[in-house]
Amino acid sequence: MINYYGNEITWIPELKKSNKPLYILITESLEKDIENGKLKSGFKLPPQRIIANYLGISHSTVTRAYTLCEEKGLIKGVIDKGTFVSSNADNILITSGSQNALSVILASLFTKGDRIVVDELTYTGLKSLAKLLGIILIPVKGDNSGIDIEELKNTCKRERVKGNYLIPDCHNPTTITMPMD
Repeated sequence: MINYYGNEITWIPELKKSNKPLYILITESLEKDIENGKLKSGFKLPPQRIIANYLGISHSTVTRAYTLCEEKGLIKGVIDKGTFVSSNADNILITSGSQNALSVILASLFTKGDRIVVDELTYTGLKSLAKLLGIILIPVKGDNSGIDIEELKNTCKRERVKGNYLIPDCHNPTTITMPMD
């Protein structure tokens, strides 16, 4: 963190010598810092004017970089709050319901013949989807706390498991709630 005339600067773009325009260099620096985990989702970026003054460049250059980053989905400006690093859109799936989400997940991550470990009594919607897609469900016994961890380990060693489907809270149809440990 840099203290600049009473302003705390939490991030400064790393500008390397290049023939590229400054706003592109700022955009690339921001993108790189997000990709390598230096800037996490929800991180509040310094105001554009502070960055511009610190770097000795035009405010409009930083504004142009922030605008480009927002168009790319990297950041989001919130009026009277600031500019924040967006959540990683690659990890978000928007569907019209949980059954639809399960369909997309199973169809995109698994192929016919893949094996998924499930609770002994598992969601019937998952069973139907797995059957439709040719995915093999491997049931693992459980107790009042949910799936038996030792049995799960043994099953994973024995079978060529590609996935694991657990319902950690309010298991349907048994209504068992899995404890945190």
